[in-house]
Amino acid sequence: MSEQTLDPKILGEVISEYRKKKNMSMEVLSGFAVVGRAQIVQIERGLRTPSKATLRNICSALDVKMSVLTEEVERRMNENKSEQ
Repeated sequence: MSEQTLDPKILGEVISEYRKKKNMSMEVLSGFAVVGRAQIVQIERGLRTPSKATLRNICSALDVKMSVLTEEVERRMNENKSEQ
């Protein structure tokens, strides 16, 4: 992960997309990631930024490397900057 701070809204969108690609409910993701369902809801809505440990657990549950997920978030953040 770079020094750039990840936008919580975009991070939540990306996590939600990966979860849906896996046909996984929030409930199942929260169980595999050992994170409360309410916390998953807040993260996906961009209302809460997960700690590195929580993000690592979520990535593990989604079977995606944390670097891949964060690079996707950063790519979208850069796209948004260039569109403004």
